[in-house]
Amino acid sequence: MTWMRVILAIFWILLEGQAGLFILPPYLCYSGSLIQVLTLFSTYPHGPSHPSGGFKFCTVTFDISNSLKITRYQAKASAVVQELKSNWTCVVVAMTNHTNNNNGDLFIGYKGKKKAYVLACVLEILLLPWQSVIDGAEESYLWLFACSALINKPIAFGCLQQAVINHCMTATIGFNAVCFQPSFATHLLLAFMELVIIKCLSIRVAFPKMVGQSYKLG
Repeated sequence: MTWMRVILAIFWILLEGQAGLFILPPYLCYSGSLIQVLTLFSTYPHGPSHPSGGFKFCTVTFDISNSLKITRYQAKASAVVQELKSNWTCVVVAMTNHTNNNNGDLFIGYKGKKKAYVLACVLEILLLPWQSVIDGAEESYLWLFACSALINKPIAFGCLQQAVINHCMTATIGFNAVCFQPSFATHLLLAFMELVIIKCLSIRVAFPKMVGQSYKLG
């Protein structure tokens, strides 16, 4: 997952140059063998060129393989939300995770020594603590850094559709490559940062062909 650190370091350089901001790049946190990360990237009102407080990164690891771990995750996320201002111009939620290639289920953690994959409630559990921040933003985006099964498997994709509708995301970006391609995602993510976050273009204007497929997400 070194590529993610590189991307975030580039964000720091890019944003510092554009807006005169100092942004501490987030890092990947490991919990045992887990590398799932939920990152919340937000901008204060008035646009990045004239920031009122600047940008904010929040990174939360998650292991939600049982009810106790779900409670712990919700407590961590809720604590972060309490420290955030309620109104943001833009909120970006990025999730790095594994998927079960057979059915698209998301990896939620370990039950003993066995990997646990469940899809139906995962996105609901992950996004729910952040809903007040998402609702308070003018725009909200969900990035899914995972392999294609989440997009290509009907049941998995149906659950994704429902989560997007339930949480009122402005746009959701996933990848249909059999194996997730960090090199491609890096360029796309940097373009998104420049065009949508910094220059404040509509995602439909910035990525017309990509967004042309967005109707499939509901």
